[in-house]
Amino acid sequence: MAKQIIDTATGGIALRDNFTLSRNSRVEELVEALGKENFDLIDVHANGAHCKIWNLHIDEKYFLFDFYFKEHRLHFTTFILDEKPIAAGNWDAWSKKEELAREKYFAEWLSRQTGGYKKFSWGVVDACYDGRSGSSYIFLNYSP
Repeated sequence: MAKQIIDTATGGIALRDNFTLSRNSRVEELVEALGKENFDLIDVHANGAHCKIWNLHIDEKYFLFDFYFKEHRLHFTTFILDEKPIAAGNWDAWSKKEELAREKYFAEWLSRQTGGYKKFSWGVVDACYDGRSGSSYIFLNYSP
């Protein structure tokens, strides 16, 4: 059975056996738990930050996470996963058919994680295809 990465009771995300990121987590906690070498700090401003973690290996899969912090707490995250390490995108190799297949893969993985539920007391989680960016991903958005 696959490891439970998303805690449906709290919205926590188990990134390591000893570290679960939650809506109250701060960027500093993420750095301390995973190490500076594991993430890129994309943007920092007075009210928040955006950071990216490439190829975090969890339960036989590789994850790419984008974390968005607002008022110094985790506001939402988007992520993708694959069986092999994730490389930067290549538009020459892109096709809508393959991207929609990725969306389906993400939706199936997510359904196994959440029992098919998408809305919770803490927020919402879903898989989607974004036609404007041409990408598929899973998003987890915490309620205010």
